Amino acid sequence: MRTISHTGLSLIKHFEDLKLRAYLCPAGVWIIGYGCTRMKDQSGKWFPVTKGMEITEKQAEKLLIDLLVEFEESVERNLIVATRQYEFDALVSHAFNCGYSETMYKRVNNGGDVKEWFLNHYITGDGVVLGGLVRRRHAEWYLFNAQLNWMEKTINEDQNYKDGTIT
Repeated sequence: MRTISHTGLSLIKHFEDLKLRAYLCPAGVWIIGYGCTRMKDQSGKWFPVTKGMEITEKQAEKLLIDLLVEFEESVERNLIVATRQYEFDALVSHAFNCGYSETMYKRVNNGGDVKEWFLNHYITGDGVVLGGLVRRRHAEWYLFNAQLNWMEKTINEDQNYKDGTIT
């Protein structure tokens, strides 16, 4: 099974931001660590994050790696074309943040317009375009498109970001 690379993991960590204490996200979901909504108990069974939970940085790292297996497997299972590591990484990041996207896989598998999908979908919360999601989708597109300097490009966009558009 393929796994996300250090570059892909860095992208996820950059946008998820480490939180050692559970917090309620704008969507009303409890989150801990690097954007994780679930944790594993001692027996390996998953359970939802709840108010008051705390973890260490080391636990957050392990939790993210364990949780990413599900998304790595999903991406691998849904691709029928060969992808390079950086493409795989971008798709895993997208799946981790947005969930399964049949349209995304169809576009990748059929040579469709993947850029349009990355840049124009999953960028809103409650119908409002969110700058953080716009920047994340751009970073994922840059990585998918073999622009391994996604962080530099995203930071430059941060400086030019106004009213939901990249200038």
